[in-house]
Amino acid sequence: MTNTVTGVEVHAANGFLLDQFLQSNSNQRTDDYGGSIENRIRFVTEVVDAVAGAIGAERTSIRISPWSPFQGMRMPDPIPTFSSLIKHLVEHHPRLAYLHVIEPRISAGEDAAPVSANESNAFARDMWSPRPLILAGGFNRQTALSEAEKGEKNVLVAVGRYFTSNPDLPKRWMAEAELTPYDRPTFYTPGPKGYTDWALSEGTK
Repeated sequence: MTNTVTGVEVHAANGFLLDQFLQSNSNQRTDDYGGSIENRIRFVTEVVDAVAGAIGAERTSIRISPWSPFQGMRMPDPIPTFSSLIKHLVEHHPRLAYLHVIEPRISAGEDAAPVSANESNAFARDMWSPRPLILAGGFNRQTALSEAEKGEKNVLVAVGRYFTSNPDLPKRWMAEAELTPYDRPTFYTPGPKGYTDWALSEGTK
């Protein structure tokens, strides 16, 4: 690790390679990396083991999206698989920097269809507590405040889309200032447009 890199977040979410191993509807392997839950979480745990072994667990984290249908994911019942993964992390890497979980209402960068009460990350929250947990997906000022008011000091809220168009977002929320709408067509494109060309709010300068 160089002095300019403080840690590594293992991306096991949103239908990318590691998530494809976890999900029963995408993992059709018949070897030691497919079939049972134990086998389907194996590749992810090996990656986390390797990263933590190289740089230390306290500099390693992981991101998961149990409920996201993005890129053909979303097995019928994700709780048993992701519970087994979190159990492994708790037992083998209790000092991970954090667990980053995407909320059910989000499918990658898009808002997902309405979710049922059964689609919840409460299981992950309970299993991982009191370790640092980051929740991401669709938060606005009010829902972020609602999370803060629960008083769980280990839980953080991540905000992405509104930060692209509001570089002073925390100050705007504190001042209850108007937000600048984000420009979705500029997401995931090269160049500064949509990233570094947004003005600060007059009320937060």
